[in-house]
Amino acid sequence: MSRNTFDNTVVATVERNNPFAQLGANTNGLMTASECMAQAGLNWRVDTLPCFVQMPNGEFVEVPYNKIPVRSDSSTPFKAVGNRYVPFQNHEVFSFMDNVVSSVGASYENAGTFDGGALVYITIKLGDEIKIADDKVVPYFTVINSHNGSTSIKAITTPIRITCSNTLQLAVKNSASSFSFRHTFNAKSKVAQARNSLEIGFQYYDEFGKELNKFAETSANVDDLKKMLDVVFPVVSERTDIEGNILNEGAITKVKLAHNKIVENFEKADSYSVVNNAWGMLNAINDWELWTAEIRGADRFERQAKTSVSGRIHPITDKAFAYINENLINA
Repeated sequence: MSRNTFDNTVVATVERNNPFAQLGANTNGLMTASECMAQAGLNWRVDTLPCFVQMPNGEFVEVPYNKIPVRSDSSTPFKAVGNRYVPFQNHEVFSFMDNVVSSVGASYENAGTFDGGALVYITIKLGDEIKIADDKVVPYFTVINSHNGSTSIKAITTPIRITCSNTLQLAVKNSASSFSFRHTFNAKSKVAQARNSLEIGFQYYDEFGKELNKFAETSANVDDLKKMLDVVFPVVSERTDIEGNILNEGAITKVKLAHNKIVENFEKADSYSVVNNAWGMLNAINDWELWTAEIRGADRFERQAKTSVSGRIHPITDKAFAYINENLINA
């Protein structure tokens, strides 16, 4: 199906940011991981110290099965790990990327930490922006290391739609979106792993562009959006007491308000490319889930970055992506 012509529903958007860029330091233009680490203040190491527990009588007893990773420059302790845990230092994780980044036309973009350094990252831009109709998506690849045992060393695709800074971390068919590194000190093996990770990134983004351009070419309207919301984000059923009073009215209202906001996002398009098509449906939900939905505890940027690591950044968007593929694209 051909794309729809643009109408007068486009409105200006609020400026936002890539969550990893918001939390870290700008390293654009730097040529080596060492320079990036210096720019972001990552030139410190982690050592492990014995773990002790204080008994009821006040005596401290060593816990033989655990150790405490400690950041050297600030003496910040991280979560206890097993006694066989060996820290992988920041320079060991990132420096081997130098051997392949420039050779494939990639570039360092930003670097930083969260949770006081328990998680560290460097973000790499893989070549030119991807075009989805007239939209542009930046193909970022983020290499992550943890110092608290929460995740392996890995690289994940973190695509950002430029217009609204929406992260679209989608499970594209037949294409891996992340790569886990083995803990090895062999330099040759490190370079091979780095090259493999970037190849996976490029393959992912190639399929990403092809698949989402199908979304932009598929017509959709508000009724299609509402039908999808009833499936992927349904209003909860009423629960009443013996007198007929609604016990979960707040939860019902919350979902209905979310639906209204998602429909508003769809009707007030932020670019020509999302008007009356499946790409617009997906972005209407993604925009609400990332920037409007209630969050608890962490800063919104920090939450987006942390959930990117786990792959659960936008579960409702993921359901919408699967629904659109099944019911509109491949129907």
